[in-house]
Amino acid sequence: MSQRRPFFSVITISLNAEATIGPTLQSVAEQRGVDAMVEQWVVDGASQDGTLDIVRQFPHVRYISESDKGISDAFNKGMQLATGEYIIYLNCDDIFCDNRVLADLYQFIMAHDYPIWIVGRWYERQPDGRRTLTKPRLSLAGWSLFLHPRICHQAVVLKLDAQQEIGGFDLNFKVAMDYDTWAKLYQAGYNITLFDRPLVVYAGGGLSTRHAEIALADHSAVKTRLRDTPLKRLIGRMYDQLHYGRESWRKLSSGSSYAR
Repeated sequence: MSQRRPFFSVITISLNAEATIGPTLQSVAEQRGVDAMVEQWVVDGASQDGTLDIVRQFPHVRYISESDKGISDAFNKGMQLATGEYIIYLNCDDIFCDNRVLADLYQFIMAHDYPIWIVGRWYERQPDGRRTLTKPRLSLAGWSLFLHPRICHQAVVLKLDAQQEIGGFDLNFKVAMDYDTWAKLYQAGYNITLFDRPLVVYAGGGLSTRHAEIALADHSAVKTRLRDTPLKRLIGRMYDQLHYGRESWRKLSSGSSYAR
């Protein structure tokens, strides 16, 4: 299973993450059956705590540490550093479900002729430790996949070439940069291949939860681009009103912008 280049590039962004980054790096180090196939980059935003001391404890990890312009910028730096066939963004405080995730992904990719865009299942970990198994809401086809932006980016495995083709993450988005990326992939003609296997455990209560109104505004901006015909706009507005409720729908429709 050896490759001339890494098969998987795992990107972890961090900023003052000494309390959470250790288990993330350990979950990559423990992967079995993928020897010499995995590289991991930590893109650190000039942490002032002990984050880098922990990173240096993992010989497999390569890292940079410098100031950046936010999450999208850090993701893009990771994309530019990556050399693997496929890229995975595994954040601090998120872990792979078990030590066979990457080996099973490799076998899945081989069996499905190198799909471009893979989405797996995930567990959401609550503050009390409970885990909820979730799968992407992808029962609808085409543009309607994005009526409800429920794809966990940690459970996405994407061909690096496709990520580079669409130009990376938009620095204008503070929360929904991943949703914007899925929209760009869809508009570039790429289809999702579902892998019905849990891949990651991610910590609930992240940025999109803490800054819900910014997330709503970001999602609205992406949906405006996706809903490019009167019929799509009508169906989308009906869906938003039913799903989000009248009050949240008004916020979605307002198009307000938010400073960082």
